[in-house]
Amino acid sequence: MKENGKAIVNLAFYYPQWQKEIGSREMQSFSYIGSDSDSYADYWAEDVELHLSGSRFTLHTPQGEIAIDLPYLGKHNVSNALAATSLAMSVGATLEAVKAGLEQRSMVKGRLYPVQINDHCLFIDDTYNANVDSMKSAISVLENYPAYRIFAVGDMAELGEESSKCHQEVADFAKNAALDLIVSFGKESAVISQQAEHHFTDKQQMVDFLLPIILQKIEQKQPLVLLAKGSRSQKMETVISELCKPFNLNF
Repeated sequence: MKENGKAIVNLAFYYPQWQKEIGSREMQSFSYIGSDSDSYADYWAEDVELHLSGSRFTLHTPQGEIAIDLPYLGKHNVSNALAATSLAMSVGATLEAVKAGLEQRSMVKGRLYPVQINDHCLFIDDTYNANVDSMKSAISVLENYPAYRIFAVGDMAELGEESSKCHQEVADFAKNAALDLIVSFGKESAVISQQAEHHFTDKQQMVDFLLPIILQKIEQKQPLVLLAKGSRSQKMETVISELCKPFNLNF
Protein backbone atom coordinates (compact mmCIF):
# COMPACT_ATOMS: atom_id res chain seq x y z
CA MET A 1 0.00 0.00 0.00
CA LYS A 2 1.25 3.47 -0.85
CA GLU A 3 2.24 5.73 2.02
CA ASN A 4 -0.64 8.10 1.24
CA GLY A 5 -3.09 5.26 0.65
CA LYS A 6 -6.35 4.67 2.48
CA ALA A 7 -7.39 1.30 3.89
CA ILE A 8 -10.99 0.11 4.01
CA VAL A 9 -11.56 -2.93 6.19
CA ASN A 10 -14.47 -5.16 7.12
CA LEU A 11 -14.62 -5.13 10.91
CA ALA A 12 -16.50 -8.42 10.85
CA PHE A 13 -13.29 -10.04 9.58
CA TYR A 14 -10.66 -7.71 10.98
CA TYR A 15 -7.42 -9.42 11.88
CA PRO A 16 -4.57 -7.90 13.95
CA GLN A 17 -1.99 -8.44 11.21
CA TRP A 18 -3.94 -6.04 9.01
CA GLN A 19 -3.13 -3.23 11.44
CA LYS A 20 0.57 -3.88 10.88
CA GLU A 21 0.07 -3.58 7.13
CA ILE A 22 -2.02 -0.43 7.47
CA GLY A 23 0.32 1.27 9.91
CA SER A 24 -0.38 4.99 10.28
CA ARG A 25 -2.36 5.27 7.04
CA GLU A 26 -5.95 6.48 7.07
CA MET A 27 -8.43 3.69 7.69
CA GLN A 28 -12.19 3.45 7.34
CA SER A 29 -14.36 0.46 8.17
CA PHE A 30 -17.67 -1.19 7.43
CA SER A 31 -19.51 -3.98 9.19
CA TYR A 32 -22.71 -5.97 9.02
CA ILE A 33 -23.08 -8.90 11.38
CA GLY A 34 -26.47 -7.82 12.69
CA SER A 35 -25.40 -6.78 16.19
CA ASP A 36 -24.76 -3.59 18.15
CA SER A 37 -21.04 -3.88 17.39
CA ASP A 38 -21.77 -2.84 13.79
CA SER A 39 -22.16 0.77 14.95
CA TYR A 40 -18.44 0.93 15.75
CA ALA A 41 -17.78 0.96 12.00
CA ASP A 42 -17.81 4.04 9.78
CA TYR A 43 -20.34 2.40 7.46
CA TRP A 44 -23.05 0.16 8.87
CA ALA A 45 -26.65 -0.93 8.36
CA GLU A 46 -29.53 -0.63 10.81
CA ASP A 47 -33.14 -1.87 10.79
CA VAL A 48 -32.39 -4.45 8.10
CA GLU A 49 -35.51 -6.05 6.63
CA LEU A 50 -35.06 -8.95 4.21
CA HIS A 51 -37.79 -9.30 1.59
CA LEU A 52 -38.59 -11.63 -1.29
CA SER A 53 -37.14 -9.16 -3.78
CA GLY A 54 -34.21 -7.76 -1.78
CA SER A 55 -33.78 -5.81 1.44
CA ARG A 56 -34.44 -2.46 3.04
CA PHE A 57 -32.20 -0.83 5.63
CA THR A 58 -30.90 2.44 7.00
CA LEU A 59 -27.39 3.13 5.74
CA HIS A 60 -25.13 4.96 8.20
CA THR A 61 -22.08 6.80 6.84
CA PRO A 62 -19.76 9.64 7.92
CA GLN A 63 -21.89 11.91 5.69
CA GLY A 64 -25.15 10.95 7.38
CA GLU A 65 -27.79 8.27 7.02
CA ILE A 66 -30.28 7.36 4.32
CA ALA A 67 -32.89 4.66 3.61
CA ILE A 68 -31.86 2.08 1.03
CA ASP A 69 -34.05 -0.33 -0.95
CA LEU A 70 -31.54 -2.89 -2.19
CA PRO A 71 -32.81 -5.04 -5.10
CA TYR A 72 -30.52 -7.98 -4.32
CA LEU A 73 -31.27 -11.07 -2.27
CA GLY A 74 -29.59 -12.10 0.95
CA LYS A 75 -27.80 -10.78 4.01
CA HIS A 76 -24.43 -11.04 2.29
CA ASN A 77 -25.52 -8.45 -0.25
CA VAL A 78 -26.16 -5.96 2.57
CA SER A 79 -22.49 -6.39 3.49
CA ASN A 80 -21.52 -6.05 -0.17
CA ALA A 81 -23.52 -2.81 -0.34
CA LEU A 82 -21.60 -1.44 2.65
CA ALA A 83 -18.30 -2.35 1.02
CA ALA A 84 -19.33 -0.63 -2.22
CA THR A 85 -20.50 2.43 -0.28
CA SER A 86 -17.25 2.78 1.63
CA LEU A 87 -15.22 2.54 -1.58
CA ALA A 88 -17.41 5.01 -3.48
CA MET A 89 -17.56 7.61 -0.73
CA SER A 90 -13.83 7.38 -0.08
CA VAL A 91 -13.27 8.76 -3.58
CA GLY A 92 -15.89 11.48 -3.33
CA ALA A 93 -19.33 10.00 -4.03
CA THR A 94 -22.24 11.73 -2.30
CA LEU A 95 -24.82 9.96 -0.17
CA GLU A 96 -27.49 10.57 -2.82
CA ALA A 97 -25.27 9.13 -5.56
CA VAL A 98 -24.61 6.04 -3.45
CA LYS A 99 -28.35 5.54 -2.90
CA ALA A 100 -29.03 5.83 -6.63
CA GLY A 101 -26.30 3.33 -7.43
CA LEU A 102 -27.32 0.76 -4.83
CA GLU A 103 -30.98 0.89 -5.79
CA GLN A 104 -30.32 0.41 -9.50
CA ARG A 105 -31.35 -3.10 -10.46
CA SER A 106 -28.83 -4.90 -12.64
CA MET A 107 -29.42 -8.62 -12.32
CA VAL A 108 -26.99 -11.13 -13.83
CA LYS A 109 -27.93 -14.69 -14.69
CA GLY A 110 -26.23 -17.18 -12.42
CA ARG A 111 -25.97 -14.78 -9.48
CA LEU A 112 -29.17 -15.11 -7.44
CA TYR A 113 -31.10 -14.34 -10.63
CA PRO A 114 -34.87 -14.52 -9.99
CA VAL A 115 -37.19 -16.23 -12.47
CA GLN A 116 -40.81 -15.54 -11.52
CA ILE A 117 -43.05 -18.35 -12.74
CA ASN A 118 -46.26 -16.91 -11.30
CA ASP A 119 -47.51 -15.27 -8.12
CA HIS A 120 -46.82 -18.42 -6.12
CA CYS A 121 -43.67 -19.83 -7.70
CA LEU A 122 -40.13 -18.46 -7.95
CA PHE A 123 -36.94 -20.04 -9.30
CA ILE A 124 -33.55 -18.58 -8.35
CA ASP A 125 -30.56 -19.16 -10.62
CA ASP A 126 -27.37 -19.05 -8.54
CA THR A 127 -25.41 -21.38 -10.78
CA TYR A 128 -22.47 -19.25 -11.87
CA ASN A 129 -20.11 -20.96 -9.46
CA ALA A 130 -19.91 -22.44 -5.99
CA ASN A 131 -17.70 -22.74 -2.94
CA VAL A 132 -18.47 -23.45 0.70
CA ASP A 133 -19.19 -19.83 1.63
CA SER A 134 -21.39 -19.11 -1.39
CA MET A 135 -23.28 -22.37 -0.80
CA LYS A 136 -24.02 -21.28 2.77
CA SER A 137 -25.07 -17.82 1.57
CA ALA A 138 -27.44 -19.36 -0.97
CA ILE A 139 -28.98 -21.61 1.67
CA SER A 140 -29.43 -18.62 3.97
CA VAL A 141 -31.18 -16.69 1.20
CA LEU A 142 -33.49 -19.62 0.47
CA GLU A 143 -34.49 -20.34 4.04
CA ASN A 144 -35.67 -16.74 4.53
CA TYR A 145 -38.52 -17.24 2.08
CA PRO A 146 -41.94 -18.01 3.63
CA ALA A 147 -42.56 -20.80 1.13
CA TYR A 148 -41.89 -24.43 0.31
CA ARG A 149 -38.11 -24.28 -0.18
CA ILE A 150 -36.27 -26.55 -2.62
CA PHE A 151 -32.48 -26.55 -2.88
CA ALA A 152 -31.20 -28.12 -6.12
CA VAL A 153 -27.47 -28.49 -5.59
CA GLY A 154 -24.61 -29.69 -7.77
CA ASP A 155 -21.02 -30.53 -6.88
CA MET A 156 -18.40 -27.96 -5.94
CA ALA A 157 -15.45 -28.51 -8.27
CA GLU A 158 -11.68 -28.04 -8.02
CA LEU A 159 -11.43 -28.68 -4.28
CA GLY A 160 -8.86 -31.46 -4.52
CA GLU A 161 -8.27 -33.43 -1.32
CA GLU A 162 -10.58 -31.06 0.57
CA SER A 163 -13.60 -31.93 -1.57
CA SER A 164 -15.25 -34.46 0.75
CA LYS A 165 -14.67 -32.26 3.78
CA CYS A 166 -16.11 -29.20 2.03
CA HIS A 167 -19.21 -31.01 0.81
CA GLN A 168 -19.77 -32.38 4.31
CA GLU A 169 -19.51 -28.85 5.74
CA VAL A 170 -22.24 -27.69 3.37
CA ALA A 171 -24.30 -30.77 4.23
CA ASP A 172 -24.07 -29.99 7.95
CA PHE A 173 -25.11 -26.39 7.32
CA ALA A 174 -28.03 -27.42 5.11
CA LYS A 175 -29.20 -30.00 7.65
CA ASN A 176 -29.73 -27.24 10.21
CA ALA A 177 -31.41 -24.88 7.75
CA ALA A 178 -35.15 -24.45 7.30
CA LEU A 179 -35.37 -26.19 3.92
CA ASP A 180 -38.18 -28.49 2.80
CA LEU A 181 -36.45 -30.49 0.07
CA ILE A 182 -32.84 -30.91 -1.06
CA VAL A 183 -32.01 -32.65 -4.33
CA SER A 184 -28.46 -33.16 -5.54
CA PHE A 185 -26.57 -33.91 -8.73
CA GLY A 186 -23.00 -35.10 -9.26
CA LYS A 187 -20.47 -37.30 -7.52
CA GLU A 188 -19.87 -35.50 -4.22
CA SER A 189 -23.14 -33.75 -3.41
CA ALA A 190 -25.11 -36.84 -2.40
CA VAL A 191 -24.03 -36.11 1.16
CA ILE A 192 -25.92 -32.80 0.98
CA SER A 193 -29.29 -34.27 -0.05
CA GLN A 194 -28.71 -37.14 2.42
CA GLN A 195 -31.32 -39.42 0.86
CA ALA A 196 -30.50 -41.75 -2.02
CA GLU A 197 -33.82 -41.08 -3.75
CA HIS A 198 -33.02 -37.36 -3.77
CA HIS A 199 -29.64 -37.74 -5.49
CA PHE A 200 -29.36 -37.86 -9.26
CA THR A 201 -26.64 -38.58 -11.79
CA ASP A 202 -28.81 -37.27 -14.62
CA LYS A 203 -30.26 -33.74 -14.48
CA GLN A 204 -33.30 -34.66 -16.59
CA GLN A 205 -34.22 -37.25 -13.98
CA MET A 206 -33.97 -34.51 -11.36
CA VAL A 207 -36.30 -32.32 -13.44
CA ASP A 208 -38.76 -35.20 -13.85
CA PHE A 209 -38.74 -35.69 -10.08
CA LEU A 210 -39.20 -31.99 -9.27
CA LEU A 211 -41.85 -31.00 -11.80
CA PRO A 212 -44.82 -32.90 -10.24
CA ILE A 213 -43.95 -31.43 -6.84
CA ILE A 214 -43.85 -27.91 -8.28
CA LEU A 215 -47.11 -28.37 -10.21
CA GLN A 216 -48.85 -29.70 -7.10
CA LYS A 217 -47.75 -26.72 -5.00
CA ILE A 218 -48.91 -24.32 -7.72
CA GLU A 219 -52.29 -26.06 -7.95
CA GLN A 220 -52.63 -25.75 -4.18
CA LYS A 221 -51.53 -22.10 -4.42
CA GLN A 222 -48.79 -22.83 -1.91
CA PRO A 223 -45.79 -20.51 -2.34
CA LEU A 224 -42.70 -22.33 -3.61
CA VAL A 225 -39.12 -21.20 -4.14
CA LEU A 226 -36.48 -23.33 -5.86
CA LEU A 227 -32.83 -22.28 -5.79
CA ALA A 228 -30.30 -24.01 -8.04
CA LYS A 229 -26.60 -23.87 -7.16
CA GLY A 230 -23.40 -25.60 -8.23
CA SER A 231 -20.00 -25.10 -9.78
CA ARG A 232 -19.83 -23.88 -13.36
CA SER A 233 -18.93 -27.35 -14.61
CA GLN A 234 -22.18 -28.76 -13.23
CA LYS A 235 -24.35 -26.48 -15.42
CA MET A 236 -27.20 -26.51 -12.92
CA GLU A 237 -28.90 -23.72 -14.85
CA THR A 238 -30.19 -26.43 -17.19
CA VAL A 239 -32.43 -27.63 -14.35
CA ILE A 240 -34.11 -24.22 -14.21
CA SER A 241 -34.24 -24.00 -18.00
CA GLU A 242 -36.02 -27.36 -18.27
CA LEU A 243 -38.40 -26.54 -15.41
CA CYS A 244 -39.38 -23.31 -17.18
CA LYS A 245 -40.51 -25.08 -20.35
CA PRO A 246 -43.87 -26.37 -19.05
CA PHE A 247 -44.72 -22.76 -18.21
CA ASN A 248 -43.77 -21.53 -21.72
CA LEU A 249 -40.94 -19.44 -20.34
CA ASN A 250 -37.62 -19.07 -22.11
CA PHE A 251 -34.65 -18.96 -19.77
